[in-house]
Formats: sequence, structure tokens, C-alpha cells
Amino acid sequence: QSALGGDWRPIQSWSAGERVHQDVPLTLDPATPPGDYRLLLVVYDPATGQPHTFGGQAALSLGELMVR
Repeated sequence: QSALGGDWRPIQSWSAGERVHQDVPLTLDPATPPGDYRLLLVVYDPATGQPHTFGGQAALSLGELMVR
């Protein structure tokens, strides 16, 4: 696993099959209604603005969270 920590490393420097770790803070608006929400990861190509795909999908599901 290649840990990035708080440093930014452009996607172009990633290698196929490399595992990349990046902590990304998640801040919710205090007015967010209670409920279950899905977390999706979308990675965009900075040159084209188009999303990269994950197994043919435009987003990778990271799981769910519950807002109370």
C-alpha cells in the first residue's frame, strides 16, 4: 500500500494495480436531514474532466453512513 497521507499526488503518477490511500475529510451541512446515505467515489481525469471508470462504473461505492 502506498500511503499519501495529506500530500496530493496526481493520478498520472499512479501505477496500475497500485493501492493508494488518501484521507479525505467529510463535512456535512448541519441541515442535512437524518437518514442513510451512500458514499460514492468519482475520480476525474484532470486533462479531460471525464470520470475514470471502476469496472465499467463511473463511481465506486465506499459504503453507507447514517446521519442522526
